Amino acid sequence: MDEDEIQQRTAEWNLFMQRYDIRGCIQKFPRMRELVTFGIPPSLRPSFWMLYSGAVFDRPPADYYKTLLSKNKVLFYETYLFFFFLLILFL
Repeated sequence: MDEDEIQQRTAEWNLFMQRYDIRGCIQKFPRMRELVTFGIPPSLRPSFWMLYSGAVFDRPPADYYKTLLSKNKVLFYETYLFFFFLLILFL
C-alpha cells in the first residue's frame, strides 16, 4: 500500500466518521463494512477499534488502579491487625 492510497483511505474514513458521527454513537453501517474490507488506515486503527468494539465505554476510571491498591493496602493492614490480636490473645 503506497502513501497516496493511505492518504485517500484516511480521507474516506474521516469523511465517513464525520458524516455518521461514529465517535459519538457506534453503529454498523453498510458503508462501514465496505471501508473495513478495504482496510483501516494505520493512524485510525487504535481509535476506530476501541470505538467500534465498544471497549471505549467499558474502560475503568483513570484512577482505578490506585483505588485497587488503596483497598488492598487497607485489607492487608486489617488482616495483619486481626492476626496480631489473635496471637496476643492466645499467647
